[in-house]
Amino acid sequence: MISIYNVQGQLLIQQPMLHTKTNIDISQLAKGLYVVEVKMGKGIRLEKFVKE
Repeated sequence: MISIYNVQGQLLIQQPMLHTKTNIDISQLAKGLYVVEVKMGKGIRLEKFVKE
């Protein structure tokens, strides 16, 4: 599962991860800082990204 949150912690996008490479449409997001959470098996990975 892939989830994208804003810096306030609000869930904005969530979609299943069907393949090791998954495209996510972030065109509706405003410019700013976001956190993406990727859950795979027993692991969770968090990364930050900036949309300009």
